[in-house]
Amino acid sequence: MKTTDNSKLLSEFVQQASEPAFRDLVARHVNLVYSTALRLVAGDTHLAQDITQSVFTDLSRKAKTLAVDIPLAGWLHRHTCFTASKTVRSEQRRQRREKVAAEMNALHNHPDADFSQLTPVLDDAINQLGESDRTAILLRFFEQHDFRSLGAVLGTNEDAARMRVTRALDKLHSFLKRRGVSLSVTALATALTAECLTAAPAGFALKIATAAIANGKSGGITFTFLKMFTATKLKFGIVCAIVGVLVALLLVQRATEAGLREQNLSLKQQSDQLAQVKAENDRLSKLAAQSANPSLSEAQFRELVRLRGEVRRLRQQRKDFENAAVNQTQTLSTPNREPSKSSVVQIFLVEDQPSPDSQRLTSNVTDSDGKPFQQMVYTQKIPLMDQTYISSASVTTNTYHGEPQIELVFTAEGRELFGSITKTNLDHRLAVVMDGQLYSAPVVRAAITSGKVPIPGPSTMEEAERIASVINSARTNR
Repeated sequence: MKTTDNSKLLSEFVQQASEPAFRDLVARHVNLVYSTALRLVAGDTHLAQDITQSVFTDLSRKAKTLAVDIPLAGWLHRHTCFTASKTVRSEQRRQRREKVAAEMNALHNHPDADFSQLTPVLDDAINQLGESDRTAILLRFFEQHDFRSLGAVLGTNEDAARMRVTRALDKLHSFLKRRGVSLSVTALATALTAECLTAAPAGFALKIATAAIANGKSGGITFTFLKMFTATKLKFGIVCAIVGVLVALLLVQRATEAGLREQNLSLKQQSDQLAQVKAENDRLSKLAAQSANPSLSEAQFRELVRLRGEVRRLRQQRKDFENAAVNQTQTLSTPNREPSKSSVVQIFLVEDQPSPDSQRLTSNVTDSDGKPFQQMVYTQKIPLMDQTYISSASVTTNTYHGEPQIELVFTAEGRELFGSITKTNLDHRLAVVMDGQLYSAPVVRAAITSGKVPIPGPSTMEEAERIASVINSARTNR
């Protein structure tokens, strides 16, 4: 019997749910599992049968999780020990009463040593061995491999397999000696060969295979139910998340409506003030019309001059109110202000590839060798900001190269807008356009939130001062 055959049968059972393959696996290893269980439960055959059935049931359930090339004998032996340990703990009192009688009935006398000393500690000592030594002992004495087939399983030759078993026996002998078992290595090998493997009852393999397959199928149904339950919980979580988003949107909408109501109330108050100013203006206009009468006295003439000044003041006030009303209306209709198309300074986002919504901008520049060439970029048609967000422009000198540059200082609104632009466009280029001509297109390396930004490009200090003057003039005349 080869381990490759075990792997083939296990793979066939996992992939095809082949009951004959599983029955063959049970028939091959039932003696190993039953013998191990029988030793661990002190010879209680009924309890050993229950443990054997439980082990093969677990094999049918966990077969999909096992590696294809796993030494099945080693896994079955360790799982049998684990299952038997749990069973023994649950029946400890009954084992104490029957331990002596079970050991006396289950063991045979050996001519070289008292095998009854070996039974209680053998499986625990085997578990103390390393993986390779434990596999060699189990395959040689429990599955009764010869040294040639054992060498094929271990990936060595016959002599190496023999030496591996000899070393494993020496280690097992050392473990047993510390536990008080006085057997020689030769006696230990003879005892393992003759006494360790006990035949399971007739028909027990078929019974085990049938019960394990049945329990495995019921376990699959349970697993399917658990998956359905988990999917239901996931759907419930998604529904809760959608409801949460809708509630948040509703709250934001209500807050926006409250802000619009406040703005409408402010506009209404300003409109009432404009109406009062208009009425006062009409009254003063009538008084001004009466100034054409040449028969006015000196006091009336002085009053007329005063009223004319009041008219000019009220007209300016009305103009200011009208501008405020227009600004409020634009704020409500378009929250994001669009820069003027006739701006002196504009900043555009440079696109990697031209598109129907892009425009081409060019400028004449010189390279590091002083040779002129034409710089060309494609930008979005709508600028990100213009000079209305600039507080001032001044001429400074680059600290590294000593070349003139223009330092733009933004307003509070401009500083926030430019910081947001640079933060969301890292490693992208921003085109600086002055009077419709491309000035420079630097790459954004970091978010700029200081409210100041240097613009390189002027070839001379006079050119830089001229550009700064134009920007400041446009700012004061806007």
